[in-house]
Amino acid sequence: MRAPPSSVTSPLTRRQFLKNSGLAVVAGTLAAHQASAQNSVSRSETLRVGLIGCGGRSTGAAAQALAADPNVKLVALGDAFRDRLQGSLATLKRQPELFAGIRAGKPINNGDYMTKSTLMAIMGRTATYTGQETTWEQAMNSQEDLSPDRYDWDAKPPASVVAIPGVTKIV
Repeated sequence: MRAPPSSVTSPLTRRQFLKNSGLAVVAGTLAAHQASAQNSVSRSETLRVGLIGCGGRSTGAAAQALAADPNVKLVALGDAFRDRLQGSLATLKRQPELFAGIRAGKPINNGDYMTKSTLMAIMGRTATYTGQETTWEQAMNSQEDLSPDRYDWDAKPPASVVAIPGVTKIV
């Protein structure tokens, strides 16, 4: 079925359109390649990076950048909170040791750090749910079991109890 004739005729034919759009694609590709070649860093040059905002996500990204190439150097850190900046710096200072240990087949055991950070999260949850201050000793001596009754693909999730601060008790 043919389209009805248009009252507006276009001086551009399909052949001209394809030719012109093909030239535009090639020109754009060459321009992008030229721009990236002018802005690239040679393998022998040091790539200096700075970190603005020292939270967990950006600290992790900085660690990945530092691990990616030995010529990447972190030259600046900035955060509105001094404790975050200091924590990020401490984490990043451990990174070379960690990656060197993995490459040498002697990984560093961070199990103690991980278990303490997990327990801190559970303590925060307990304090929020109960409305009370939670101590390290209370958390370590707690009888609360957060694990499922059984580990199975068909297991049903546990019934959710709504916590009420000041009413819910520390178990």
